[in-house]
Amino acid sequence: MTKDVRIEVLPGVESSVDSTPFSTRHYIDADKIRFRTGYPEKIRGFESLSFDNANVIGGCGRTLYPFNTADGFRHIIGTDTRLYFLANCSLTNITPLEIFLAAIPNSLNTYHKTLANNPIATVIGSNVLTITDTSTKVRTADTITLSGSTSVNGIPAAEINAAHFVRGQGTNEYTVTVASNATSTGSGGGASVVQATGIITVNAALHGMNSGDRSALDSAADTGGILAAEINIEHIIRNVTANDFDVLTTGTSTSSVSGGGSPATTFQSQITEGQCNASATMGYGVGLYGVGLYGVAKEGTAITGATSWTVDRFGNNIVSTRGNQTGLYIWDLNTSIAPVLVANAPTAINYVFVRDNIVVTFGASGVQNRLKWSDQGDIITWTAEVTNKAGEDDIEGAGEFLSHASLKTSVLLFTESEVYTFRFVDRPLIWETKILDISTGIISKNARVVHRGVCYWMGNDDFYFYRSGDVENIPSNSKDECTIKRKVFDDINLNQKSKIFAWYNFKFDEIWFHYPSSSSEEPDKVARLNINDFSWANDTFDRSAASYPVELQEFPFMLQVITASSTTTMFRHEIGTDADGAALPWSLTTNFTKILPKFNIQGLIPDSLQVGNISVTVNTKRYPNEVVYNTQIFTVSPTTNVIDFRQYGRYIQFVLSGSEVGQSWRGGDWYQKLIAADGK
Repeated sequence: MTKDVRIEVLPGVESSVDSTPFSTRHYIDADKIRFRTGYPEKIRGFESLSFDNANVIGGCGRTLYPFNTADGFRHIIGTDTRLYFLANCSLTNITPLEIFLAAIPNSLNTYHKTLANNPIATVIGSNVLTITDTSTKVRTADTITLSGSTSVNGIPAAEINAAHFVRGQGTNEYTVTVASNATSTGSGGGASVVQATGIITVNAALHGMNSGDRSALDSAADTGGILAAEINIEHIIRNVTANDFDVLTTGTSTSSVSGGGSPATTFQSQITEGQCNASATMGYGVGLYGVGLYGVAKEGTAITGATSWTVDRFGNNIVSTRGNQTGLYIWDLNTSIAPVLVANAPTAINYVFVRDNIVVTFGASGVQNRLKWSDQGDIITWTAEVTNKAGEDDIEGAGEFLSHASLKTSVLLFTESEVYTFRFVDRPLIWETKILDISTGIISKNARVVHRGVCYWMGNDDFYFYRSGDVENIPSNSKDECTIKRKVFDDINLNQKSKIFAWYNFKFDEIWFHYPSSSSEEPDKVARLNINDFSWANDTFDRSAASYPVELQEFPFMLQVITASSTTTMFRHEIGTDADGAALPWSLTTNFTKILPKFNIQGLIPDSLQVGNISVTVNTKRYPNEVVYNTQIFTVSPTTNVIDFRQYGRYIQFVLSGSEVGQSWRGGDWYQKLIAADGK
């Protein structure tokens, strides 16, 4: 007698750390799998983004703030070294500048020179000119002006002796185009070809900056034909050496000048770098007196978190802080001027958000339980008076405020162990702050997300949500707590917990919690929650930030820190099937279920929507604690109707996996083919 028996596994994962593979009714492991309407499927793919002029995101990206303007969709990107504005594919460094002005008298040189003999090369039939410029400072997309050239191989002198847009750059050369095509291949131009540019070299000994940094020049006079108004502005610097750097002005030099500018010339560098990784406090005053060797700095227990900007909207402006007791900045979206410190605001804060048109900060002046806020609609008024709504409040008994979540009628404030409600009540109190829970705080400032008025967050030993009333544990659909709780919380690098973040995937009604595993410095694992049925899945994913507080475009965006180059890559997710053009491997492992008494397994009937072939591993055991008794591996194509095999044991498990380019997979109702052990 034969019998077809449906393989029944509840949606979601319950790992072998949280429950035995024999006692759970869920899957026991998954990678790149989500559960939708009760069935598993491979997640969709992703692709990396590139930016204009080959710009890259420098530093370790931990903030990705999306917003809309009248001109379209935009992002603020924060790293430990820089703050960026992303508009379409245009990436601009908008890192704020230091207040300090460094004097660099008579320090400016123009890049204006007579080129070597016959510096212009042509190719017959082409309108591209290759200009030889030894140790050139010219780059693609610059504008240069040539003069003094003769006609070259059929190209009139008038077309050469003009302003040109640089189309490409190589070693000791660059290319421009003209209207006419060359009539022969060769070089020419004569011995008097002059190249004029808007490039100025700034001599500043031990300036400490890097290419791509933002800087500002001031109090320089006209230099070599480039106007003071074109020099004394903010610039993105390039061609950096230890003692000088270049800026590209909008002017054009008329002469070669060294030591120009003025005796009063100054420059500003961008604010000092934060830190990519969290670090323990170091110093001679750390720890108990007399502990350790004399003269050797000691390591404390306090951890300074990885740098992560907080960003919000105040009217049409952006407010932000890098945290860790740094300043509060405001920016009006003008990329020619970096964000500036807010007048009268606290100069040392940890966090900022906006609610009811009031700017609220955490940790002003190093008081970690202090809330300090501006007047309503007035960001430069911070001193409380009878006629305004500015003020501050040190919340008695509270720990260090780390984060907030904005709900419809109130705000949640988080410390490491506590949750408070924070509600605008107007004068005389302005805000009402009440303790909500004393034991369900947040593990890091970015480990929370709000959707449809409900806040979800990751605590220090569990996952929680608040939908009014009391704080609740986020459950599984079959029990009272997360089915991957121990898998997650027993495998976290707590020294780097400040990097943990969460985001809402609106395409699939999921919340993703990203965290660094115990063997990783960067977030490399994910706990994924389907908020429709509260099914959980674990995953591996190297990402460092996602769009927050809400994704405004069809495809979610995320960042990944590339540690080898100290840069960050940006990805568009849930698009296609592949991992940036490569295969996106996935796997799904069922629990062990008992084979019906007096039956043996004879085969498997697959039910999938799939592109490409998948692999199915069948494991059997006789007893729960023995090693796998028997294993067979089969290939399942989109047209496979049945897999015939014989395999013995009391308990059976299936492992499905795939790793083909272009592959998609969604599981349905799979069946086991059973045959009576006596053959009858």
